Amino acid sequence: MRFSRAARDQLAELRRHYRRKNRPEAVQNLSEVVRQAARRITEGKSQAAPGTYPEIAQAGHAWIHAGRYWFVHTSTRPHIILAVFYDESDIAGRFER
Repeated sequence: MRFSRAARDQLAELRRHYRRKNRPEAVQNLSEVVRQAARRITEGKSQAAPGTYPEIAQAGHAWIHAGRYWFVHTSTRPHIILAVFYDESDIAGRFER
């Protein structure tokens, strides 16, 4: 699976955060969640937007929930993960359309 620069930066910041908190299991879980998201994207299990934020749906983008994270990705192939959000964050306020 390919990642945009923003998605790579977001994942790197999450890993740094978990390492600073001395949470190696969280780093490991994040890696597994990324693999799950990639697999589910490939299987076509995405949706137009998170259920609580239908207003952020837009053509060319799709969303997948894995673990405690939402992944936004291109709906065309090759799929590119564009951004990663913790599921309790203000996604609508942070997602740039």
